[in-house]
Amino acid sequence: MIEHDLIRETPDTRTWARVTTLESKESGDVETALRLVVDQVVPMSRDAPGWKGAMALATQDRNRALVITLWDSVENMHASARIIRQELQGASEGTGLSVIAGSERLEIVLDERPD
Repeated sequence: MIEHDLIRETPDTRTWARVTTLESKESGDVETALRLVVDQVVPMSRDAPGWKGAMALATQDRNRALVITLWDSVENMHASARIIRQELQGASEGTGLSVIAGSERLEIVLDERPD
């Protein structure tokens, strides 16, 4: 059980994450979608207000991946969502990809990384 006192509650330090799941039976589809994220979505997101970074995680067989974008506030995360979704969908139209399996918006309650 997590002690609630250990979870930050100060509004100034909260960070938010959008986690998008990419999934396909064909590993090439997920690879192509990840390339779109790296080449188009991440560079565009860097200019969005509140951008704090991104990472992508993929299974070894590349049939599933998670793309995580980090934001300084829930408002900035929501404001960027429409633009990023349109960019991903527009970029994938020419390829026939349909790999976005879902998207969640989560508050980061623990972020322990060395500086």
